[in-house]
Amino acid sequence: MRKDNTISYKGNFYSLPLGTFKGKSTQVGVHVKDMLLIITDPEGDKEICHHRIPVGKGNKVLNNDHKRDKSEAIKEMLEQAAAIFQDREKALQWLQMIRSDKPRYIRDQLLIIRNAVREKEPQQVERALDYCMGHSIFRATDFRSILDLPSQQETPQEKVVRLNPLSGEVPDNARISPDKSDIQDYQRLLSNKKTKK
Repeated sequence: MRKDNTISYKGNFYSLPLGTFKGKSTQVGVHVKDMLLIITDPEGDKEICHHRIPVGKGNKVLNNDHKRDKSEAIKEMLEQAAAIFQDREKALQWLQMIRSDKPRYIRDQLLIIRNAVREKEPQQVERALDYCMGHSIFRATDFRSILDLPSQQETPQEKVVRLNPLSGEVPDNARISPDKSDIQDYQRLLSNKKTKK
């Protein structure tokens, strides 16, 4: 990858979003599908961008949107979304985690969160935020699902099954013993098989 946020592929140059180049060790994945050059992270998990492959060589395939610095606009969106919460600092910390987990989809994530908290009680919003922070949940759709739980069940409950409580009581199911077979039954079956051969 080059300093000007482009890559060379089979004689053509293709642009990448501003800030993709992060030093000499920056690498990307390249895949071709249906005359499209798909540029991904090195593992091939997340698409960075794609371009139509031109005919011939020596072409510069540019996307003008790649030259825009979107970091300031995103920073402002993060600040606005955090201001919706009672604990602005905690919300901003969580939103930054979402951004680092899903950098390409942060705008969509923020819109989902802003729409989800509308007409919700502030306490309910804070409980959902605490649950997401405590359980490392960094998806807006999961946050919305937790927020939409009925009020008597504010956060998902974990089912605890006590197999050997300190009281010494043993559950009835633990007293069930399996059926037993007589070894002679198996010996008869095996001897019958041998005689048939």
